[in-house]
Amino acid sequence: KLSGPRLELSDCGTKGIMVTGDTLRAKDQLKALGGRWAPKVTAWMLHGISLEQLTAALEGKGIAVSVAATGEDGDMDPKARREAALAAEKQEVLTKAASAGAGACLTVKRHKKAILVTGDTKAVKEALRAMDGKWIGSLGGYCHPGKKKDDIITALRSDP
Repeated sequence: KLSGPRLELSDCGTKGIMVTGDTLRAKDQLKALGGRWAPKVTAWMLHGISLEQLTAALEGKGIAVSVAATGEDGDMDPKARREAALAAEKQEVLTKAASAGAGACLTVKRHKKAILVTGDTKAVKEALRAMDGKWIGSLGGYCHPGKKKDDIITALRSDP
């Protein structure tokens, strides 16, 4: 079993291979394989190497690798692919947090142009963070953009 960093590889067709996950711990290995950090997609991109070669090279260095399933979107823009992956991850966190904080007593109110969620926020902390909330200690709650009010209330009321 590999115990090093865990990486996910996505074949982006002609755009190369996108590497996400615990990339900071694998930075030197990715650089040695010709990888370049792409800040716009917050991932490493590698060109001129096949998915199989990259998988073998990383696993040979003790790095755990999973390959994302490729479908018809093989030539999908890396940024769009990353955003889709983050949206799926966010939804998973929201689903888990909704049931974990089912009994939480929360208050949602306006604060200037934002929405402030206060109360028993610790029970739904992960969900609030997944919805781009920022903890503001002086206000004692999580602030969210005002335009997300309906989404926040819907997500907090849901209990799968």
